[in-house]
Amino acid sequence: MTTWRVPKEKWQSYMDAVSRELTGKQVEIEVDSLDLGHQVEADWVPLYGITYDDKDDLVAIEIEGLTHTVNRPQDVFADRDETGLKRMEIVGADGRQQILNFRDPLMLEGPEG
Repeated sequence: MTTWRVPKEKWQSYMDAVSRELTGKQVEIEVDSLDLGHQVEADWVPLYGITYDDKDDLVAIEIEGLTHTVNRPQDVFADRDETGLKRMEIVGADGRQQILNFRDPLMLEGPEG
């Protein structure tokens, strides 16, 4: 897997592209920090989009039933392999790491009749 630090001037366009790439994927959002420890904010829910608003200086992660925001992000890292984006880490001004893991939805077989 290759990790890339996304330059701040590319955050908006990169997250727009990521939103298109990840249409139909599921996301798990973890929050890590010294004051909170390790918390799971969302556990494999549909991802609707990720945006960076440069006017308000925040990242919004739209998922089923929730908008998770990161105020005044300091760094964005993306992990890719040959199949696409697997993980993104967004570090907020408070030092909290927002870790987004991506996967295809599980395809369950229907009942046999």
